Amino acid sequence: MDKLIKAMTLAASKIGVKELTGNNDGPFINEVMRLTGLDNQKQYETTGKGYAWCAAFVSWVLYGAGAQVKPNAWAPAWFPESKLVKDGKYRPMDVAAINFNNVINGHVFFIFYWPEDGDTFVSLDGNWGNVVGLNIRKKADVSAVSRWI
Repeated sequence: MDKLIKAMTLAASKIGVKELTGNNDGPFINEVMRLTGLDNQKQYETTGKGYAWCAAFVSWVLYGAGAQVKPNAWAPAWFPESKLVKDGKYRPMDVAAINFNNVINGHVFFIFYWPEDGDTFVSLDGNWGNVVGLNIRKKADVSAVSRWI
């Protein structure tokens, strides 16, 4: 299966998966965090809150699709200069970010649909509202886009 189609299929298969208690916890969140080398269950048991998992979700999808990526739980790490898309011609499963919690590129997600016209697009996010889901976002809010497949 083509890596792009596989990535879309993997990501879409998790739409609706929620955190167990709303504290970055639960079986799927623990699974994606393990891929990045972090023990989310231990973090949750120690502090009452697991790690933010948006970047781990991106890792899980791209790694599972066969992309050449090093799984990473830090959102800004998904935007090395060599992978940036600077021409504005974005496509499904490009990795995008918004500045969040005073961190440049602090929340990372996939572009699901980027229309040529209009001010909005559809994103596919992990850990936005404690769930994997589709969201309508403003194009102007995007701080970076990278391409891995």
